[in-house]
Formats: sequence, C-alpha cells, structure tokens
Amino acid sequence: MLPASYNDDAGEIDVMEYIGSEPKNVYHYVHTNGKAEGGAWASPVDMSLDWHTFGVDWQPTYLKYYVDGVLRRT
Repeated sequence: MLPASYNDDAGEIDVMEYIGSEPKNVYHYVHTNGKAEGGAWASPVDMSLDWHTFGVDWQPTYLKYYVDGVLRRT
C-alpha cells in the first residue's frame, strides 16, 4: 500500500509479496526512510495451489499480518 503522495518518508506497506520461484514463502514488509523491516512466513504448502486471503491490521504502534485469517507476523 502506498500513500497518495508517495515519497520515502511516507513509506510503503507490503500486505503480501509472493515470488513465483519460492512457492511456500509469503513476504510481509514495511519500507520507509530507506529501510525495510519484515520478513517471510514459510507456509507448509505450496501457496500457488489454491486461493488465499491476506490482511494487515494497521495500528499506530504495530502492524499485524494475516494469511487466511491466521496471524503470521507482528
């Protein structure tokens, strides 16, 4: 997610990133001020084999990332 007037100070929230050559990894990141914080959640199954839902609970002091309704990263 990007703000309407994107700049590096405003940042970017990646609700999910998926790399086709890594079918079990889902990446969750926050990019701001030239830094990236987050990481990958490793699924026990190939995520490309079915539909999935992704969500983020964005609060003033934290982000919570969900995959298929289950908390995967804070």
